Amino acid sequence: MKYALLILLGLLQTQLFANPEITVDITDESGFTAMHPYARVIKDDSSRIMIDELIEGRHDNRWQPLDESASFGFYEGTVWVRFTVHNPSPLPLKSFLQIGCAILSDITLYEVADHRVLREKVGGLKYPGRPNYDVNNRIPTYVLALDPGQTKTIYLRAASSYPFELPTHIMDRATFAKRASGDRLAFGLFMGVVLVMALYNLVIFGVLNDRVYLYYSLTILCTHFGAIMGSFGILHAYMASLVPHYSNELIVIAEGASCFFGVYFFLAFLRAENEMPRMYRMFRIWAAASFIAMVLPFFYFNLYVTMFANFVVQSILAAIFVVSFWMSYKGHQRSFRFFFAWSFFLISASVYMLKTQGFIPTNFWTSYSPIFGGVLEVVLLSLALVDRLNESRREKTRVQETLISTQKAISKELEQKVAEKSYQLQENIDSIQQILDHVPVGILSVLPGLKTDERCSTYARDFFGIERGQTLDIELDFAARLTLSPDRRARMLEAIRASLGESIFTFEINLGQLPHEVCYHSPHGRTHEIELNWTAILGSDDQVARIMLTIVDNTELAQAQKNAEQESLSRNTLGEMMLQKSQRIHTFLASCG
Repeated sequence: MKYALLILLGLLQTQLFANPEITVDITDESGFTAMHPYARVIKDDSSRIMIDELIEGRHDNRWQPLDESASFGFYEGTVWVRFTVHNPSPLPLKSFLQIGCAILSDITLYEVADHRVLREKVGGLKYPGRPNYDVNNRIPTYVLALDPGQTKTIYLRAASSYPFELPTHIMDRATFAKRASGDRLAFGLFMGVVLVMALYNLVIFGVLNDRVYLYYSLTILCTHFGAIMGSFGILHAYMASLVPHYSNELIVIAEGASCFFGVYFFLAFLRAENEMPRMYRMFRIWAAASFIAMVLPFFYFNLYVTMFANFVVQSILAAIFVVSFWMSYKGHQRSFRFFFAWSFFLISASVYMLKTQGFIPTNFWTSYSPIFGGVLEVVLLSLALVDRLNESRREKTRVQETLISTQKAISKELEQKVAEKSYQLQENIDSIQQILDHVPVGILSVLPGLKTDERCSTYARDFFGIERGQTLDIELDFAARLTLSPDRRARMLEAIRASLGESIFTFEINLGQLPHEVCYHSPHGRTHEIELNWTAILGSDDQVARIMLTIVDNTELAQAQKNAEQESLSRNTLGEMMLQKSQRIHTFLASCG
């Protein structure tokens, strides 16, 4: 019994006096003071505790020490933090109270002295426009004023739609100015690097029209300007006023957009659509999920939407890491470069998420890991894209060399075939010329300009009195010597001009204007009765390229026909005369009898 009472007394003593709340003295030379050793915390699952209840001490038994990480992860309720500060100097004091978490949807500061609220400051991401803090900074920053010898108890009421933490610090004016200046310089350099890389790749996209550079620019803009800068408060401090009604949702929207464009950048970088169609279809499903995570906050937003977006982001990061590692292991060179660059960002993003959700401690390296990993990832991926561009140029050069060699081979083969065809064609031309030399018909080809081809039959050359290789002017050497009226001759020449270079249908229409039987007065003074036959010769474009004119000299045949008709007429006349004499003799004999 005695030992049981001693144990019970020890437990009570531990409960009552462990981690007693300490008042912190603040001076102008306090520098940087972390408040977690002096602060207490209450997790209010129902979000119903009011400040008056805490001042009256109704929940004193629920205050717990605030651990160093001050991380609460995904928490649907409200968190209260309390600590007490004192100004021991004889002068008024102004210090800066800073909460190292930029993604608080609702944060309220209460300054309490003598059991009454001296000041209440309401702010957070869920309020339109910029968060309502004392100082326009990327994280909640308040001016803490203390009169000489004054003591204040500070209460912080916080809630968030994101996994959050509440690392609280108090700084004097010089320390705050130094840290804020370094903070702005570091983030300015980071954003400058990201912006330069994004614009550089957009320029390359405009020159090469390769979508991988567009996807990369959009990915790093959404990831680093949106998600990372939003998580560090830069987006809300300086750009939330552009979209005041969605300031609380901006990080989730940016995360969804960065994953959406990141998936397509990954697929385009590896040329997965053509080389890995199954993986391409699988990652398009993840792209659809990230698109839902991007669009959903515009219509409905709470903690579970953030958890869904967080799950999509982590699964996509893990999938890209595993696939790129596996393909690198298989010897895919482009995958190795992507895996090497992506690893830095994946590790840094995972470290930051684990820190935010309370699984690893909060320190300088874990707090700023996305900045370090983001810079390395942007630089390495840009170098990988440059290497990819050089590889594309080398591949293009190889293709061009292959095409040139193939073209030379084809040209050589074509030259041989052309030589063979030319030889065969020359043989055909010689055969045609032999036929033309022996055919007893005049054959000419009428070309545009009313000139004849050099090739014509021997009979035609003899008929017109021209030498081999000499051409004939249809209008002067042929049409002018035909026994046609001037009007009929003009219509014939116009019909020939209108038919050359036109369709066969046009030739058939004009064929009625071309003579078929006519007399020709040769330069030797002879008149020939000739028969003309007009035939259209079509070119490769199915237009009339030339008109073949066939000339048959019917002069001797017509003369023979005339002689035969005269002989037949003489015979008929002689027969009639003999018939008349026979009739007269017969009549005379009949009268004598």
